[in-house]
Amino acid sequence: MREVSQPATEAIRLVEVLRALADPVRLDLVRRLDQMGEDFCNAIGAEIDVHQTTLSHHYRVLREAGVTWTTVQGRSRLVRLRRNDLDTLFPGLLDSVLNAQRRTFDTATTSTVETPPQDADQRDRVRLQQRGRAGTGGDEAVAPAAGRQ
Repeated sequence: MREVSQPATEAIRLVEVLRALADPVRLDLVRRLDQMGEDFCNAIGAEIDVHQTTLSHHYRVLREAGVTWTTVQGRSRLVRLRRNDLDTLFPGLLDSVLNAQRRTFDTATTSTVETPPQDADQRDRVRLQQRGRAGTGGDEAVAPAAGRQ
């Protein structure tokens, strides 16, 4: 087993941890890690609807911020949450963020609000439509993303 480059405990900075946790996909990965303990990255992200390269990027951001610890076993990567390190450096932070995320998730799944689109093209269209409504009142047609078909 070998470990990949990741910060020592004393090098973990709050601003980097918060930046890593600010992304919904990464926050979902952290929530899953908190529930599962330690697992291979392909198992943790199996139910998340993003491309493998995007998942790899999210794992790297979490690792470089000091949120996760990654160990390489052959061609697989075993990932675990650095809960003890984070709780020592920033007491209560991880619990607060995860509890808020759980409440938000629970509220979103029980509300009558429209469910978010799952594929990237659909998400882009919704974002463009929302920007169009926010900036102009929403009466204009929204052009598709440049370069996308």
